[in-house]
Amino acid sequence: MPAETQTNGFKFGVPSGVQINAKELLYPAGGSLEEIPDVAAMYEKTHMVAPAGVQRKRNYAWTVDPTDHVFGYGE
Repeated sequence: MPAETQTNGFKFGVPSGVQINAKELLYPAGGSLEEIPDVAAMYEKTHMVAPAGVQRKRNYAWTVDPTDHVFGYGE
């Protein structure tokens, strides 16, 4: 490790210039930022996470129409 890291006054990182507590950072009073649809779609694809209550679309190449076909046992 560099010698400067061994001093008592050493601090890692870059100061932000503005102090903000963790609660305000994680839970902003004005609510969260508006989500950009392209970014949300990319996150959903990379993390396999969909918003609550949203049916997942996996873009399969079906040989049947999935909106009309019923899977499972039929009488």
